[in-house]
Amino acid sequence: MIQLFHVTKCYHPSEHKALNDVSFCVEKGELVFVTGPSGAGKSTLLQLLYGIDLPTDGQVQLLGRNVAKLKRAEKVLLRQQVGMVFQDYKLIATKNIFENVALALWVRGFDDKKLKEQVMQVLDKVELAHRISALPCELSGGEQQRVSLARALVAKPQVLLCDEPTGNLDPRLAQKVLQILTDAAAKGTSVLCATLDEALMRGKQRVIYLQCGRVVGENYSAAIPPLMKNFKSA
Repeated sequence: MIQLFHVTKCYHPSEHKALNDVSFCVEKGELVFVTGPSGAGKSTLLQLLYGIDLPTDGQVQLLGRNVAKLKRAEKVLLRQQVGMVFQDYKLIATKNIFENVALALWVRGFDDKKLKEQVMQVLDKVELAHRISALPCELSGGEQQRVSLARALVAKPQVLLCDEPTGNLDPRLAQKVLQILTDAAAKGTSVLCATLDEALMRGKQRVIYLQCGRVVGENYSAAIPPLMKNFKSA
């Protein structure tokens, strides 16, 4: 579902590589976390997968397609099968919460009844069904974050990409988000989540560690490898 083959990304020849020879895959129904210090390449990784940017070298495959070789129309169609939770939310300021979430279904041609049903279900899941008429500017950062998650989930994507989905949430809501991600994976969605939230990764989920653009460790227990012990201060 997600495959990276020796992926390197360099924004400028004189700068360090944002990603350096990164290879891994995420299978159908697998929940995988990517962690590492600020600047390790987590957001760059997700941007390459979503087709916002292109790799300098290597190959990024999403749902069996080489993302870098897709034409604009093909990329639009592929994104209809992918949910993306952006770190800065990217909500439409002039539309209310219901409309922001519903847009993902409206562009797919859902009828009004089914559209409303799915939107309300997912907003209830993130505990925001009572704020459907609010504009993004009327919500807290944590609420906007949950709206972004609802929008990514509403079309039941095959792949879900999350960039710090719990960064502005209290521990209870962070665990709620973890359960939502776990449930999505259990239903067959491939989930890749970039995070610094150690509590979110605690357990048996697969965790990939990035440092200076390289994969420096991987495990299934979220026990931080020795060379990553001090990554928060990096």
